Amino acid sequence: MVKLEACLFAYLVNPMRWNRKIRQTKYKKSPVAQLPSLGEATQEPLRIKQVRSTIGCLQSQVDAIRGLGLRRIGQVVERPKDATTLGLLRKVQHLVEITPVNAEG
Repeated sequence: MVKLEACLFAYLVNPMRWNRKIRQTKYKKSPVAQLPSLGEATQEPLRIKQVRSTIGCLQSQVDAIRGLGLRRIGQVVERPKDATTLGLLRKVQHLVEITPVNAEG
């Protein structure tokens, strides 16, 4: 009852705040897609492209992006498919696109 009264009071004070609370509860964030199966760690290269910003991310995720050698959205780097790179990619899988580099080039 107290919570309902607090929400009604918030509506009377600022109606936009009420709408924001409804929107936040109505639309839940979808779960992050799982990292595609990249198999075992080998030395074949992976092409990594940053597609989302690090603004608002945890500092450890920002550090992982920097560790991969990415500095800006749209930048592409090639890294070997080893355990270190796969660990960093799991940390920032929602910020990057990963494609294997073809042997043809």
